[in-house]
Amino acid sequence: MQFRVIDKGNYGTAESTKPSIVVEGSLITLNLGRRSTGGWSVEPTEVMGDASLVTVKTKVNRPATGAMVTQVLTSPYVKIDVGVQPKKVRWIEENGELMAESP
Repeated sequence: MQFRVIDKGNYGTAESTKPSIVVEGSLITLNLGRRSTGGWSVEPTEVMGDASLVTVKTKVNRPATGAMVTQVLTSPYVKIDVGVQPKKVRWIEENGELMAESP
């Protein structure tokens, strides 16, 4: 399944520290959750499935252990267009760990 990145950044609308998914038509926003430092980002690497279930695989970039980072609240996110309106979305990290599922 093809996808394209519409928007991404470090100052999304997530208020929780837990990862979450927002679906608006064919647009899927993956919110990593609130973080207390800079150095975080979300990179989609693969999208699989169909309109009944879309699975998005991502690479979550983290600050290196011991690295100097800014002390600032961030909410990393990425918004992608998958071309179909999914009924359910599953977000997994590249190691297979489940990050979040839409209701």
